[in-house]
Amino acid sequence: MDVTSKGTEVTRREGISGLQQQKNNVEKTAVDLSWRNWHLSGKATELLKSDEDKTKLQNHIEQTREKLGDVKREGEALNKKLGKVENDIQVLAMETMEVQKDMQSMEELYCKLQQHIIQEK
Repeated sequence: MDVTSKGTEVTRREGISGLQQQKNNVEKTAVDLSWRNWHLSGKATELLKSDEDKTKLQNHIEQTREKLGDVKREGEALNKKLGKVENDIQVLAMETMEVQKDMQSMEELYCKLQQHIIQEK
């Protein structure tokens, strides 16, 4: 081999080496981009899932608030009924006391009547 052939061979090897280096750089860049895309798509998926979870929680909170409102209204209605029942109990207690007084008066009258009958005999 002459010097020119050796120079051409070296140039050819350097060219091949440069091409190999460029190929490696492209492959590395492709891997980096692939990883980056995967990582970003993972983040996007996480964000979508997070947004879905947030929406579900907001809906659940709204449903719970509605149920709480229903329970409060039921409680208010029951308190109103309780007030009426307590009032009715007081009225009945007063009427019972009046009936007891009337019965006592009747018993006293009955006793006086019996005494009067006995005295007439």
